[in-house]
Amino acid sequence: MRFPRKHYATLATVLFDLFLLWGVLHFAMGGWQRTVRLLPSQGLAVWLELLVVICLTLLKSDSRKDVPLFLSAFALAYWGEWWGTTRGVWAYATRETPPIYVVFTWGVCLLTVYHLYLLLGGRKRTRGEGRVTWIQKASFFALPAIGLALTWKGILRVDWARAMDVHVLGGVLVTCFLILEDFDWHETFWLFLCGTLLGALYEYMGTATGNWQYATGEGMPILIAPLWGMACVAMVKLGLLVQGGFLKIVRVLPCGMRPRAPRAD
Repeated sequence: MRFPRKHYATLATVLFDLFLLWGVLHFAMGGWQRTVRLLPSQGLAVWLELLVVICLTLLKSDSRKDVPLFLSAFALAYWGEWWGTTRGVWAYATRETPPIYVVFTWGVCLLTVYHLYLLLGGRKRTRGEGRVTWIQKASFFALPAIGLALTWKGILRVDWARAMDVHVLGGVLVTCFLILEDFDWHETFWLFLCGTLLGALYEYMGTATGNWQYATGEGMPILIAPLWGMACVAMVKLGLLVQGGFLKIVRVLPCGMRPRAPRAD
């Protein structure tokens, strides 16, 4: 008796969702015992953020897309977090450079952004069909400009001489390439919007609870939110590129092979 092929994807999705929930509990919350001890003492905002993360992680989940997205976020986040923590642009309470739990949660957070994007109707339309107004297009440039205008005093307090290196140039080039690769305004705007909104939530909660702090000397710099949105667009585009290769690998595995026709005797 063969296990129905169509159920392999569902089983893989359930297992990956359990892995993500374990990671949130183990890395982000510090384990079950610490979670049970700390959550009752936390305010409503922490509970709501945890609920948002869990719901958006599970809704619209599909391991065939989520695994490449998670791996892409993990790789790019490690690069960015390593640069930021070793150059003193931001620091975590654990003093690690970078903390592995933060890199893991980047993958989870990207999935929440992408799933929110799908819930809002992303990629259901034919590429190029979605109408994007000039105001939406302008916001892609205006929000970072507004964030920069509100944050420039804090930015000037950072010693950028040590931070500006080949990794900054490489990061800018890679981000621009990924954003412009197979560019579509509808997809880009809604990914950017979802990443900006959820990024602002995560950054506010992280800085307010003292888990990390920026060298600008303030809580959450306003500029971080739109930069989060741009980073999410780049990570999703990389994940979709990786997905093509990932699905090719899956197809040659036993669970991805089509059953052979019975051989005639």
